[in-house]
Amino acid sequence: MINLSNSNLIENKKYIFDYNFNELEAKILENGYEKFRATQIIHWIINKNITNFDEMLNLPKQFRAFLSSEFKITSLRLNNEQSTDDNATTKILFGLEDGADIETVQMKYDPDSDTNRLSHRTTICISTQAGCAMQCIFCATGLQGLKRNLSTSEILEQVLYFSKMRKITNVVFMGMGEPLANYENTIRSIKWLIDENGFNLRQRGITISTVGLVDKIERLAQEKLQIGLTISLHAPNNELRKVLVPTNLKTTIDELIDAGKKYQEITRRRVTFAYALMEGINDREEHATELASKLVNTATHVNLVPYNPINTEKLKRPSMNRINRFAKILNEQGVNTTIRHERGTEIAAACGQLNTSNLTNVKK
Repeated sequence: MINLSNSNLIENKKYIFDYNFNELEAKILENGYEKFRATQIIHWIINKNITNFDEMLNLPKQFRAFLSSEFKITSLRLNNEQSTDDNATTKILFGLEDGADIETVQMKYDPDSDTNRLSHRTTICISTQAGCAMQCIFCATGLQGLKRNLSTSEILEQVLYFSKMRKITNVVFMGMGEPLANYENTIRSIKWLIDENGFNLRQRGITISTVGLVDKIERLAQEKLQIGLTISLHAPNNELRKVLVPTNLKTTIDELIDAGKKYQEITRRRVTFAYALMEGINDREEHATELASKLVNTATHVNLVPYNPINTEKLKRPSMNRINRFAKILNEQGVNTTIRHERGTEIAAACGQLNTSNLTNVKK
């Protein structure tokens, strides 16, 4: 006979990072234990890389039994791993409990700099959704469609996995999915990342990248966080952007720029506009001039991202001459512009290439 009470007990367990720190303290307190135990638990998980409550030896045995009956710590399953030849970039395929897959990338350098190849900086590019609903024509993830949002725990476990090997200095929400479409869990994960009782990362080391959900950008500004914001522009006019980002039809270029300016005014943090350059589509000199006319005097920054080929023959990466010319026009017009020096392309780990089908066929 099946013991239904034990079965339900297992099913009712909640992942510990789906609580915030105060909620965790309250849960422990209401069950008759001292709330300072929450600090001990999180220290074991984040600083000691322990994911089994029985190994938290400074906790009373009865309390460890309670934790094991109420909480789970990890849910992600390592399906496959790929690294570049120099090990500067590593991409992981994680399996979720429901069978969906996500990808996470570790970069042992500043992805927006061509210097300090193996510097002290370690950036984790994390996913917030399994798949994506935005359908940007140049993005491999968008080709999959959206499966579901990730939980707070599933978002944070990506950071936790890599923190076992190397100190994490920066986290960018630029992996699979649209972070602001999973707003609540994205914000809860950020608050864990910056909490001194949590991962204790500096706020300025965290960046959210969005396709341009204006209402959510405005809401994010009101959080008064000191995190970076990157808005995907990809076109200098509405007609072209509707082709490149078909799900964002009702949002205009002017609205996106205005949302960026308001975010800057409220947070005092400079906004970056990402612009994926595709040969013959949005990389002409007239495109650069038109873009410059819209962004001049906004104090924003443009990050040019050379297109990374995916499984399509329609789109191509521009030559470096065209990329440099585009950047020169913007800079000459007074728009601060840099070119992202993509790395990890050999393992399809660069911007716009996260696609679980790349690794699914070779799961361990």
